[in-house]
Amino acid sequence: YRFDIFDDPYYGDDGVYYPAFGANGGRMIYFPILEISAGTDFTVDSIYANDTWRLNKNWTFNIGLRYDKNDAQDGSGNTVGDDARISPRLGVTWDVKGDGGWIVNASFGQYVAMLDAGKGGSAGGGEASTLAWGYTGPNINVDENGDFVPMYNSTEAIQIGHDWFASIGGRQNTDYLFAPSLAGYNLAVPPLSSPYTQEFSIGFLKRLGTKGMIRADYVYRDSGDFYMSRTDESTGQVDVSVEIAPGTVIDETFDLAIYENDSDIIQRTYSGLHTQFQYRFSDRLMLGGNWTWSHLYGNFDGENTRNGISVGWMRDYPEYREEAWNYPTGDLGQDQRHTVNAYLIWDVIASRMHNLSVSWLCLLYTSDAADDTQFVWV
Repeated sequence: YRFDIFDDPYYGDDGVYYPAFGANGGRMIYFPILEISAGTDFTVDSIYANDTWRLNKNWTFNIGLRYDKNDAQDGSGNTVGDDARISPRLGVTWDVKGDGGWIVNASFGQYVAMLDAGKGGSAGGGEASTLAWGYTGPNINVDENGDFVPMYNSTEAIQIGHDWFASIGGRQNTDYLFAPSLAGYNLAVPPLSSPYTQEFSIGFLKRLGTKGMIRADYVYRDSGDFYMSRTDESTGQVDVSVEIAPGTVIDETFDLAIYENDSDIIQRTYSGLHTQFQYRFSDRLMLGGNWTWSHLYGNFDGENTRNGISVGWMRDYPEYREEAWNYPTGDLGQDQRHTVNAYLIWDVIASRMHNLSVSWLCLLYTSDAADDTQFVWV
């Protein structure tokens, strides 16, 4: 069980945190596994071929081809992945004078991700359902006027929430149960395809005699086949009868949600200028660095640090959503506009038999889409 509290942080004069909420200010959540998993099986079979062809001292070509085949079953034995994708890899390098002084390169590649087991297995056995009961107990740390009155610390407040839940009958109570998500009952996962990214790059490299080089590459990435949840008039409803506690059965009709792939509504593109610099001052001392300008643009981040890959929501009850205010296109939350690094490498020992190097890496400068700049020395 987990008792969630919806409040702003309130601290007393003693510096102690006092949760402040009244009725409808919290909820008790239970995560039952309604069906034991029979074991999942997510398999990817791949084959890859690559060839590099040097036409002459000026031109070199790289050609590759990758084949990925998904075969996935969830914890109930349902097929949730059965697709294949062919991904080309093409590259060309032009040595302008044939002496390595100026090199121009361009490439195109497609990269396929493995089918995410968390999303593909969401409706199978072994997956936790979510049951939530809205709190209707006494006010905690607020009076009848809503004013802050510190009395119970967080441990005591949570205990009051658990005591309230027991007083209404716990899991046997269905009166305060709202919006349950029942794995395998009101969610369906037909066979999914793996998300993919297509990347195009073009750039140059300039050698600085025999001691250094500078390089710059423009990189563009466009992704597709995101995971999307859809609940609309076409998905319909399902009648569910499932026991959530001994003697307590949910017997209701629910809207059916379906997980599928989307490359139309969800937009996510990346543009970046990647630069590198390297110079050897002596046989034992080298200085290098890089500056990256990038722009992550679209209407869906697609992942986060806590749960990894995310599922889009834009097709859940679309009649209540408009792109302009629900999922507008713009700078994404993960956009990191500027990053500047520098490093220094000192070969303390450089002999025929032994080598020892000491390096120092410094993150000099970062800036996000909101121009929140930082100078950092590491």
